[in-house]
Amino acid sequence: MPRPLPPTTVTQLTPDGRGAVATLSVSGPESLELVGQFFVAASGKSSRQQGMNAISFGRWSQPNGITEDVVVVRRSDDDIEISCHGGLAAASAIIGSLESLGAKRIDSTPWIAARTYGPLEADAWIALSRAKTERVAGILLDQLRGALRRAIGKVLSLVQAGDLDTAHSHLDQLIRHGSVGLHLTTPWRVAIVGEPNVGKSSLVNRLVGFDRSIVFDRPGTTRDVLTASTAFDGWPVDLLDTAGLRDSEDDIEQEGVRRAQKARGSADLAILVLDAQLGPAQLASEHARNIPNAIIVANKQDLASGNDWPEHVVRTSAMTGEGIASLIVAIMDRLVPEPPRADDPVPWTKPQLTVLRLAFSAVEDVDLVRCQRCLQDLVASARDVSSLPSELT
Repeated sequence: MPRPLPPTTVTQLTPDGRGAVATLSVSGPESLELVGQFFVAASGKSSRQQGMNAISFGRWSQPNGITEDVVVVRRSDDDIEISCHGGLAAASAIIGSLESLGAKRIDSTPWIAARTYGPLEADAWIALSRAKTERVAGILLDQLRGALRRAIGKVLSLVQAGDLDTAHSHLDQLIRHGSVGLHLTTPWRVAIVGEPNVGKSSLVNRLVGFDRSIVFDRPGTTRDVLTASTAFDGWPVDLLDTAGLRDSEDDIEQEGVRRAQKARGSADLAILVLDAQLGPAQLASEHARNIPNAIIVANKQDLASGNDWPEHVVRTSAMTGEGIASLIVAIMDRLVPEPPRADDPVPWTKPQLTVLRLAFSAVEDVDLVRCQRCLQDLVASARDVSSLPSELT
């Protein structure tokens, strides 16, 4: 008896949610035939008549009469790429029509794993789909192209050659880059804290460039932690606008203060906002003492007289924009003191960092077998480089 054909699969490669374009992959021996049942090229050519890697514009016509403008690329006889309008509706309709003829929908993870050099690159590809900025995407693309794999291979070679000092130094650099890498897919969290009416919400609005937070000159306006997402110099940051820190008999306001303190404790950085009109004496306040590593901001500079604040205090005006650029520089100097350069290896997941720290400890203990085992685990299951997509080699 002839062996049955493997199932033809359809995979959505782009993340769910709003976007300009959604991209699907149809893979398997019946790909051309299934796509040809629905796709009509503007040129009039059938899917099989399209040139390899040629871009073909046309209509996807569903059995219910609804049509969708799509772009189809024939990567091979059993690998077709379809791009349609972004969002959920168009992609779901196309996937549903293919499923009606027997195609099997699969998650993008196994699709990616089958087409990348190894697990590190597969993880990078998945992370790349969640990148929020061009700068972050560039770093992840370097890892997809093998930057971290090559760095680990270099450390392995150093360990095997007995050059433990250099191996130790390379591992230390990788671990330091990990503090940035962990935020390639998860933004840094910066808590804006301070007493009521010092201009915290106005400062958040100025930093993100639009009115995210309600601004009113009555204490207790902000009752919960509001999050505003932005990017500074290409790095994704979530600003947490918190309730004013003060004693209150209002139960709701007390809960807001409790949440503000919790947000400050979980944030990567705190910005303590003071009222510039009240002068540097506030630096001795309880809040300033309890948040020793915060960036100190003297806001409402446009209303204050004199500039007798210490040099480490950033003076701003949320109303005029004075000092905002300096505050952004101060924030990023704290969050990313050593930005990775182009092609630098950067670990970006907690498991990767855990293994690198174990390898680092093993080098310090001169346990070369344990160190090699850790690093080999990170790069295990690598496939031949010929399996990489041509554009990545």
